[in-house]
Amino acid sequence: MNNNNREVHPLVDGIFPPLPAEAAAELAADIVKHGQHEPIVLFEKKIIDGKNRHDACLTMKIEPRTISYETMQEFRDGLHPVDFAMSANFFRRDLTTSQRATAKVEAAKRRELPVSSYEELRQRSSQEYEKRQHEDSAKAVEKVIPSHEGMTRKRGKPPRRMKESAQQMAKEAGVSEATMLRAIEIAQRAPKELEAIKRGEKTVFEVFKKLPPTKKQKEARKKQQKKMSAGLTRRDTIQALIERAKRNGGQLYVEIEGFGIRCAKICRVE
Repeated sequence: MNNNNREVHPLVDGIFPPLPAEAAAELAADIVKHGQHEPIVLFEKKIIDGKNRHDACLTMKIEPRTISYETMQEFRDGLHPVDFAMSANFFRRDLTTSQRATAKVEAAKRRELPVSSYEELRQRSSQEYEKRQHEDSAKAVEKVIPSHEGMTRKRGKPPRRMKESAQQMAKEAGVSEATMLRAIEIAQRAPKELEAIKRGEKTVFEVFKKLPPTKKQKEARKKQQKKMSAGLTRRDTIQALIERAKRNGGQLYVEIEGFGIRCAKICRVE
């Protein structure tokens, strides 16, 4: 077997966690028994889909079957490589709600990386062809996949701009908007914690509730404490009434402009 130990493309590296050991072993056994059904998709000669299939093939010493994304219709139609990887892997059954939310946030960040379009590749390949013909017309000329130099930068949605589209991202990910907003907040303030979430060791909620308060949150808490100390909040008033009811055996007696009202408990009025 040739040396086919390929790297994962930076565009998609780390978006999804690796398969659990048991599932990876089952995949390797299935490839041995039934063959590799789906090819491993490469972009710029690096893997954007099929890392688990690639590893399974290497483990079982089977020649991996690959295809270049640059030759696929999806690339010609303008589908970003990150979006292709997301569509192929996002609804894996082993992903938790937190992992889906963080994957969506990671994908939005990766779209910030420079990527060549199909038209740019074709134009640069044509220029390279003409250059080689001029230098040595006797040699056969192969199309060359260009480097990142001169590539078009396609803007995505980094964390600071994601909150505006959190509702749509949550809908696409199949998670609540609250979970998506928390994942975005974590990406902004504690990006290292995303790795633990992707590994399934923590949930978005567990990480979010341990985040230190922001400056605005601290200021809001100070204002709230001042109001509480002055007895100006509804919460403070209700708590005082509850304490009075406890002292009176569960009964509450309130006088308003000469009229007395007696009730059994405090309740919320909808």
